[in-house]
Amino acid sequence: MGHLNAADLTKLVKDGIVPASDVGDMKQLIQCEVCILGKMSALPFNRGKGPCSEPLKVIHSDVVGPFREESIGRARYFVTFIDDCTRWCEIYLLRQKSDVFEAFKLYQSFMERQTGLKIKCLQSDNGREYLNNDFDKYLSESGIARRLSVPRTPEQNGVAERMNRTLLDMTRCLLLQSGLSNCFWSEAVATACYVRNRCPSRALGGKSPYECLNKEKPNVKHFRSFGSKVMVLDKLPDKNKLAPRCDEGVFVGYPRETKSYRVWIPKAHKIICARDVRFVSEQQLFSIPTNNINDLLVPLEIPEENNGECRKFVDFTHSQIDDIRSNEPTTGADCQVEEIRRAPGRPKLMRMGNRGRPRKMFRCRVNSEPSQKTACQDSDNDSADDNDVFVGIAEISLRDALCGPEREEWSDALECEVMNIIKNDTWDIVTIDDNKNIVGCRFVLTNKYGPDGNIERRKARLVAKGCGQKYGINYTDTYAPVARLESIRLLLALSTHFNLTIWQFDVVSAYLNGTLSEKVFMRVPDNLYDILKRLQIKFNKTGDVGSKASKMMNEIDKGGNACRLKRALYGLKQAGRQWYAELKSKLISMGLKPTENESCLFHGYFEKNLVLLLVYVDDLLIASSEVKIIHKLKQKLLKYFEIKDIGRANYCLGLEIHQKDGTISLKQSGYIQALLKKFGMSQCNPVATPSELNMNFDKNDTINEACPYRELIGALMYMSVSARPDIANTVSRLAQFVANPTKCHWNAAKRVLRYLAGTANKGLLYRKTDLPLIGYADADWGGCTTDRRSYTGYVFLLSGAVISWKSQKQRTVALSSTEAEYVSLAESAKEAVYLRSLLNEIGLQKLADATIYVDNRGAQCLANDPVFHARTKHIDIKHHFVRECISAGLFSLKHVSTQEMIADVMTKPLARANHEKCLTGLGLSI
Repeated sequence: MGHLNAADLTKLVKDGIVPASDVGDMKQLIQCEVCILGKMSALPFNRGKGPCSEPLKVIHSDVVGPFREESIGRARYFVTFIDDCTRWCEIYLLRQKSDVFEAFKLYQSFMERQTGLKIKCLQSDNGREYLNNDFDKYLSESGIARRLSVPRTPEQNGVAERMNRTLLDMTRCLLLQSGLSNCFWSEAVATACYVRNRCPSRALGGKSPYECLNKEKPNVKHFRSFGSKVMVLDKLPDKNKLAPRCDEGVFVGYPRETKSYRVWIPKAHKIICARDVRFVSEQQLFSIPTNNINDLLVPLEIPEENNGECRKFVDFTHSQIDDIRSNEPTTGADCQVEEIRRAPGRPKLMRMGNRGRPRKMFRCRVNSEPSQKTACQDSDNDSADDNDVFVGIAEISLRDALCGPEREEWSDALECEVMNIIKNDTWDIVTIDDNKNIVGCRFVLTNKYGPDGNIERRKARLVAKGCGQKYGINYTDTYAPVARLESIRLLLALSTHFNLTIWQFDVVSAYLNGTLSEKVFMRVPDNLYDILKRLQIKFNKTGDVGSKASKMMNEIDKGGNACRLKRALYGLKQAGRQWYAELKSKLISMGLKPTENESCLFHGYFEKNLVLLLVYVDDLLIASSEVKIIHKLKQKLLKYFEIKDIGRANYCLGLEIHQKDGTISLKQSGYIQALLKKFGMSQCNPVATPSELNMNFDKNDTINEACPYRELIGALMYMSVSARPDIANTVSRLAQFVANPTKCHWNAAKRVLRYLAGTANKGLLYRKTDLPLIGYADADWGGCTTDRRSYTGYVFLLSGAVISWKSQKQRTVALSSTEAEYVSLAESAKEAVYLRSLLNEIGLQKLADATIYVDNRGAQCLANDPVFHARTKHIDIKHHFVRECISAGLFSLKHVSTQEMIADVMTKPLARANHEKCLTGLGLSI
């Protein structure tokens, strides 16, 4: 009968279909071992007795995760703690499962203090995060019983399992409804827990956990639709009076410390707590995505890492909430975010509960003052706004990029970076046990800007944390040269003189071309598996990229935890050196020769035509009179590297290059406009000079710490050494006060912006001339009113415009104007020797015949004749270097009247007429 069950056999005998004698003893049939072996199933579970009668008598707990995408606070898991009596649920976001023990201690201390009761029993599964020596010892010392479910029997931990399912279902719906990126899962989970604690439960007879714990019904009038578009009032005190009154944001939850809402501000890439919020008709700011939260869960457990770093809970408060105004909490503004003070050596814990706590049982313990934005207002009501993105400076975090509206663009940038890594065979995935010499890594995301200040594209770069390298183990020499700005301007001047066309190329992932000789291990990057999976799908597992992506994924699935680097990844200490060595060897093989004085300037002759090539990390500028020669060099470069042909050079290193009608101009107009917008000076009134004639700063003036003075001076300093020598002296003077700026310093710095606003289109104009290298050296004796030290200033011109300049306060006090001028002349002599040697190496001896002009007869005589005089005997011997240069014929020294001294603008503030006259001499024009 095929081992038919006893009940059916009994029915067959009773109906007379099968004789009873054929069946035999029914008791033996019930104990049939074959039936037991072939049919055994799980035993039914007894129906529970219902909730406990006392809070904290039994606590149910379980862990959910890992999620494929990190949360905003970089969490990969969350753990739930549910009180059996009230079904009140608390959640904690975790970066690693091993943090469950610390989460429980945090939960225990808070709940026991708030309720006045003690936890008596902890119900959990058999996960290693619960079963370990530390956890067992702590429970034993605390008198807390442990109740474990049988392995692979989640039904015995049904309260926690069902709560997790409920939270994930609600989280999935919240994310789908809001259209937010999956990295907001932590906000959605917290909101789901907050709402669930205030909803009826059948296990509680229709009451809510809030009501059972607090003995009163919850107030849900403040509930809003997750992901709703909101407008948040901007309360910045010094904002522009004509600026918008509010910022656009997305509602993502309920805070605890404040009577407010949690709002994600996409423009600022941060979450704030705001009271003055207006919901825009429950409208969603983002479109509904098609992805599912189940796709976020990793099917296999991620192996725990041990890289010597302290493991942490999600630092939710500090990483996401920048401005929090604390008020007395109410039932509508209770989110549980708490920092626990810790002893040295213990991990830092941040507690993120269910965003809810009964009003009678809770008092706010953390009062955070709102952070002050670095903004300042001037006399014209032009304010500086910290939230504006400044050209070329802002870096975006990975989680912000993948959670924002541009997430598709950033995903493409990440795929492009990993694809370049695969193409260059950058690493092998390996498994190693010793983690002490493994370096970390991270993706660095930046916006690439054009000359007009607008974003051209998104760029992702995987950067190794070279700070973890050890000398002699995984690196030795690190120096790598980089082109000086003087060399760039020299290239432009020579291109104008010889009528050369400048072409620009960009080497794709340049550092990945360098070969490593040391053994360097790096941990597998975060999100790498997901990016490889997308590349695998895109290339359908075929081709070089698709097959290598599949291979890497297989290695990671097998437990690969490190990358054995074969190429010089960005961030390694020796990466720049290895890239330059690789590029230099290839350029030499192509017939180009580096100059001794400028390792990044290569020169050569092809078909009797001069070719100049300048290297600035991965940017290449090639100048030649024949475009076909440039294209031939391009084809040779393509044999070694993947390069991008940008065409005629028009924008490099934030400098605008315009080649037209035999002239080349160098400007920074786009940079200036972005700078004016950044500091709220777009509508300011222009001035004719960068500084007042008498720049006297009052020491007793009040210090203005709120103004972004250091940031502004840094931006101006970049301009003063790039293409705007006319502001060099003013910026040099203002840079001395970055540590303690006062109101008058801030006003003086803003005057420079007003000057730039009126001269934004001015730039250096190089044109063909027959004049060789010309220099002017000048000094302002006792120009600093504070310490009475003098200012050195010099300029060198070629092809009608300045190529090198300096404005600097001298190191010692000069006892006479002759001494001050002589010290300045010595500084200019060093630069003249450098430029002369550079031109001679290229084979341009005629242009190297330099002349330096001075307007002080005493300094000229002192340089030409080594006479001894009581008033000059104390001058440091190093300044007499100029005499040796003149004797060797390295340059000639001539006199010029003070009215013709164009270096005067480098030493002191000038009146408008003299200032504009100097600008003309420097080659600055529109």
